[in-house]
Amino acid sequence: IRSARALNKLLMETARVPDPYGELRAKSNAAALALVPSHREMLHRNAREHDQSREEQLRCALSLAAAGNVVDFTCELQIGLEDALRSAVEDRPMLSVDDCAALDEALARAQSLLFFCDNSGEAAFDKLLLERISELYPRLERVTIVCKRAPLLNDVMKADCLEVGFGELVFGPARTGVSFVELGPGDGVGDWPEDPHMLDGHDVVISKGQANYEAMSGWGRGIFFVLTIKCDAIAASSGGPLMSRVVKHI
Repeated sequence: IRSARALNKLLMETARVPDPYGELRAKSNAAALALVPSHREMLHRNAREHDQSREEQLRCALSLAAAGNVVDFTCELQIGLEDALRSAVEDRPMLSVDDCAALDEALARAQSLLFFCDNSGEAAFDKLLLERISELYPRLERVTIVCKRAPLLNDVMKADCLEVGFGELVFGPARTGVSFVELGPGDGVGDWPEDPHMLDGHDVVISKGQANYEAMSGWGRGIFFVLTIKCDAIAASSGGPLMSRVVKHI
């Protein structure tokens, strides 16, 4: 995380622009959005044709969201988003680490959810995941989205969330929209806090992406991490092989 901040600051100073990755973020959002309708239909079709349980429907949506995590401009290992999404629905098992049953049970009891975003582009499939969660768990009525206040490489900001449709999401009987928490010092370089107490007051916490796993896996607060493994250290820590998809409860 410190190296990402340093790289972002160097890019901002060298290019003399406040958001060096802004154009790439917009392009990745648009490219991912173009793929969402067909995958939304696929999720609903599979649920109907295969008589999937609630847990199975959740697992499919989580696998797609984890596959979206391949959108990472700073990762040495690169794989196309379309290939990753195809793998997410065709591979068996879908997930190399699969704590979906625990997440299904937690969401079924929950009234509130805290959701940490990661990268632009993949946020479109996070929105699709949250759509399915809204449909599958009608008791859930309060959802808070955590994003960055200031540009940091291709990390998601509120503008990216709104661009991919988070403002359309509604939850619970009252059809309540999401709220946002924007984190970062406000000095041009966004960052997550080191204080796990921000998780208080939410029944379920989902955190997307490898960097969030690195930053938050030691908090010990019952977080569900959803990611694609993109380095050997995270593979060793999470228990899944390189470039596999993970839903891990810590």
